[in-house]
Amino acid sequence: MPTPEEFRQMLNGPVCAVTTPFNADYSVDYDGLATLVDFYCKSQIGPLIIAGSTGEFYSMTQEERKKVITVSVEAADGRLPIIAGSCSHSGTHLAIDMMNHCESVGASGAMVTPPYYQYDGFGGLKKHYEMINAESDLGVLIYFSGAVLHQVQDIIADPQKLVELGEIDNVVGFKDSSQNFFFLRDVSILLKDKVNVLASAGMGYYMWAWDYGCPGFITGVGNIWPERELEFWHALQKNDRARAQEIADTVDRPYISYIKGKGKGYNYWAAVKALLEMNGLPGGLMRPPLLDWPEDARDELRSTMVSIGLQQD
Repeated sequence: MPTPEEFRQMLNGPVCAVTTPFNADYSVDYDGLATLVDFYCKSQIGPLIIAGSTGEFYSMTQEERKKVITVSVEAADGRLPIIAGSCSHSGTHLAIDMMNHCESVGASGAMVTPPYYQYDGFGGLKKHYEMINAESDLGVLIYFSGAVLHQVQDIIADPQKLVELGEIDNVVGFKDSSQNFFFLRDVSILLKDKVNVLASAGMGYYMWAWDYGCPGFITGVGNIWPERELEFWHALQKNDRARAQEIADTVDRPYISYIKGKGKGYNYWAAVKALLEMNGLPGGLMRPPLLDWPEDARDELRSTMVSIGLQQD
């Protein structure tokens, strides 16, 4: 098992948050999940976050959360690090139980949101991470997901509080979904060399963070077309800012604008699953209460991706 410091070093470049395919009866398609993990490993895009928000962890039983990590670690077979997103939970002891399982089956680290129902202020949040730290040797990636942003506004207003969480031994990563440029800038600077920051919200948003030392980002188009996300990353690494900006503007921005801007009650992850299926990969159903991308909207989804230059006609 990697040490927390070794896990920190893995939080670099494009990090892929993997969807969880569900069968027609809404059971987990474990074989489909293994196929997706194999696809990303062969594409060399990762680490892979399994059973995070994109993976619909919140709709799974404790047993399902454990099994998806076990299956993914086995499917990856050491080719890419597996980050256990399933360790996010509403209660500290429930999170610790998941941490212990994920550690035992060989996960490289764990992604842990603040408790997503309730906790008692910053003191309660800090205790949550301290207790997890005391009971597990896994490195921890703290995640401010969209679901908990209303609870962490005090930290967004005062990023120094996040530095205090970063002083907990096993806390070595932070994933930001605030879409607040200034908060992301500040934490990228404040946490540098101790906690690796991952940006969400697309390539263009990440380029802001790159300028301030943020080492990694969550993939968008890379969930379906890994080569395009890697092309962007390699351009940044070569200091070819013009090429990176071109990819962000002509590929990533229209992709995100379309699948996040429909406003019809179905969401980004439903589009990802529909696009995976269009490309011969396991997509599967969304698990209620989330909705699938409608069948009568899939031709438009395909044609839009063709117009962007992502999908083959």
